[in-house]
Amino acid sequence: MFAQTIQQFNNIRSLQVIRKSHVLQLSSLAVVSTLFEAFSVGMIIPVVEYLNNSKDPDGFLRYLESVFHFFNLDVSLFTLCAVLWFMIFVRFSTTFIMSVRTAQVKHYIGRALATSCFENIITANGAYTGSIGSGTFVNLLDHQCQATASLVSSYVTVFTIILTAFAYIAVTVVAAPLTSLVAFVMLGAAVFLSQKFIKRSRAIGSDLVKFRDGYIHYIGERYRAWRQIKLSNSVVQEVVEISRTSGRFARMSVALVAQSSRIPLFMGVGLSSLMLLGLFLAGSYLDLKTSTIPLFLIVMVRLLPTAQGMAAQRNAIAIYDESLKRVALVMQEARESKEDESGDRTFVSLKNAITFDGVTLKYPFSENAALKGVNLSIPAGKITAIIGPSGSGKSTLVDLLPRLIVPSGGGIMFDDLPHADIDLMSLRAGISFASQEVVLLTATVAENIAYGQINSSRSEIESAAQMAGADKFIRDLPKGYDTVIGDSERQLSGGQRQRLGLARAILKSAPIMILDEPTSALDIETEHAVMLAIRELPKLKNTTIILIAHRLSTVAKADKLVVLRDGEVVQEGAPSDLKAQPGWYGDMLRISGDGLSQGFIDQ
Repeated sequence: MFAQTIQQFNNIRSLQVIRKSHVLQLSSLAVVSTLFEAFSVGMIIPVVEYLNNSKDPDGFLRYLESVFHFFNLDVSLFTLCAVLWFMIFVRFSTTFIMSVRTAQVKHYIGRALATSCFENIITANGAYTGSIGSGTFVNLLDHQCQATASLVSSYVTVFTIILTAFAYIAVTVVAAPLTSLVAFVMLGAAVFLSQKFIKRSRAIGSDLVKFRDGYIHYIGERYRAWRQIKLSNSVVQEVVEISRTSGRFARMSVALVAQSSRIPLFMGVGLSSLMLLGLFLAGSYLDLKTSTIPLFLIVMVRLLPTAQGMAAQRNAIAIYDESLKRVALVMQEARESKEDESGDRTFVSLKNAITFDGVTLKYPFSENAALKGVNLSIPAGKITAIIGPSGSGKSTLVDLLPRLIVPSGGGIMFDDLPHADIDLMSLRAGISFASQEVVLLTATVAENIAYGQINSSRSEIESAAQMAGADKFIRDLPKGYDTVIGDSERQLSGGQRQRLGLARAILKSAPIMILDEPTSALDIETEHAVMLAIRELPKLKNTTIILIAHRLSTVAKADKLVVLRDGEVVQEGAPSDLKAQPGWYGDMLRISGDGLSQGFIDQ
């Protein structure tokens, strides 16, 4: 148990979100609250002694008389009650402040953890960020970070309970030394009785955290596959499966609640029995006096919920332990996988070419290399199309340019500037990107197009939309450019989403533009208009365009074609040259009937 606590403290410290000021404030409030709790309970004895007209020189009243005389006060029932009231007032006021402050600290930690997790995962290298999975990512930020914050709050509560318990015992030690042994026995019994419940709760909590990740992923996956479910007539099957899965989740959750609820049940009965036994033994055989009986009863009555609270909080700590481990592990992995932001050179523009010199890349846990000694030159101010069969390494190649991933070997040059020496912020500022899988945020159309370019004017946004062939359908929306959209498929078609993504890339007006299947969801007429606009960019803005496409009509007017197969460059040259040569491009042209058909190649 002690080793687990030390490990938890180490994990909490590694999260780097706990402020020393928080610890100092909460511990100070706990000490003040506990002291006044002990004083207010201890004041019961002199009040009883005064009412009994006790003149015992060893009694509490005699010591209190000295204190009162020091402050020039007379001992009376009024002054005793006034002091007792003041102590109770301070104690409950401090407890109130502590409760509010603990809640504030808990929510601060939860927010800080979620923010830190988000930042560390997003700033990790692309391979690690992509490996997290959307279900795990959402569960981590939405649930696990908050559970970890609750664990920290539980430790604050445990600290307060421990102080309170020892304050009660200290009062009984002063009033009745032998009787105080009963209180020690009760606390020891509470720890012993709760231990087996805590072990079981820890196991259930661990299983629930692991299952929750899969459950969230499962639900999201089924929603994304709603078309497939309908078209496969699998609705009944999926309803049965989700009922089974959610039923298991519910049973695990109820089992955890039941396990936690056993603590007050068994602790209440067990400790009440010990209290009554302690009262009998203290009154019959120990040093319990008539004046200290009320104190003993009050302490015993207060120790019961204190011991139950201790057991409940330790149980909560055991439940939240798996969340803490998960958050700490992800934070550690993300920090270790952080992107290399080294580089002190600023990228402004591309004048000659991007050069790949023997570039290789091998993903972790993959047996085969994704890229194998790629040697390639991408001319500035031209359109270079990267083509080839699926899995040939096209997307991997372009992901190297903004350093979403880094090569395992070889090097890349931007003119005479080593790719690795460029400052990461300026590198990514110089590259715009449009993908076939466009992610839209819950914001207006204009804000979605201007994402990352918040200082863009409305005229610049509309101009980019016109070039992307999006202006007409945007103006047909209920509020035009001010229509709020999101990532829901119900609002926009795939082609409309692609055009907004393309408008976003055009608006950035970066020296390098990467287009990954930018027209795959467009009809041939719209694609033709969009490609005409794209072909004007190198002339208008000296933009270097790197185009990935399967549809051969999309790449037919490129300045240069690069054919990849199995991570290697197997052909490169102008489309007219490669058309006459044997190889993948010529084969696909013959299959499609000269490459300008409406069909898709290898999708």
